[in-house]
Amino acid sequence: MEIPLIRRAYSPEVVFNISTVIDIHLPEELKFKTVFQYLGSLTHDSLRDYACNILKFINGTEDNALFQVLKSLNNKIIRNMELNAMFTHNAIHYHDNKTLHVASSNNFDNHVENISELFLKDSPRLDDMFKIYEKEYDFLKNELDSLNKTVNKIVKNFFTLFLFYYEIISLTT
Repeated sequence: MEIPLIRRAYSPEVVFNISTVIDIHLPEELKFKTVFQYLGSLTHDSLRDYACNILKFINGTEDNALFQVLKSLNNKIIRNMELNAMFTHNAIHYHDNKTLHVASSNNFDNHVENISELFLKDSPRLDDMFKIYEKEYDFLKNELDSLNKTVNKIVKNFFTLFLFYYEIISLTT
C-alpha cells in the first residue's frame, strides 16, 4: 500500500534523477522513454506512479546491487528542520532556491505563523501599504482634478478672449 504523503516526495526532479541513473538496469517496459513516449502524458501523478513502479521492481528483484545504485542518488534535502528558519535560512539550500515543507499539524494556522515569523519580520504591514496607496491615490486624484479645473479655466478664458477679438475684428471690417 502506498502512503500519499510519501508519494508526494517524488517530485519531477527526483523521478528524473532516479530514471537517468537506473534506466540502464530496467527492463524495456520500465524505461523512461517507453513509459513516457509522449511528453504530453507527463503529470505529477504519472511520474509518482513511475517512481513507485521502479521501487516495486527493485523490491521484486531483490537485487542488492540495483538497490545500492538507487541508494547512491544524492538529492538535495533540507537538513535543518527548524521551523522558524524554513522560509529563510533553509530555503536557499534546497532545489534551486525553492522549498517544500510538508507538515501535519492540528493547528495549521499557528504552524504557518510560526514558520513564517522570521520571514515576515521587518516586512511592511499590508494594511499600512494599502493606507499609503489610498493616500497617494487620493493626492493624485486631487491633483488631476485641480489640473482639469485649471485647464478648463484656461480654455474658457481663451474662448472668451477669442470671441472678444472676433467681435472687435467683425466691427472694424
